[in-house]
Amino acid sequence: MNYYVSKGADRSKLIMGVPMYGQSFQLAHPADSSVGSEASGPGLPGEATQQPGMLAFYEICKRGE
Repeated sequence: MNYYVSKGADRSKLIMGVPMYGQSFQLAHPADSSVGSEASGPGLPGEATQQPGMLAFYEICKRGE
């Protein structure tokens, strides 16, 4: 936010949002889970969202229980 203000943006017109969702994917090689590993496609859909590769915040929380 400070960057935008330093470039002349009006503070009263700036809105910061925090996304409350996550994206998932299937690994091409499940044994290779390092950063940059190849993905073969989207992850399984969430129970509520039913969107492959997308999970609502509450779906992520339920999986951690």
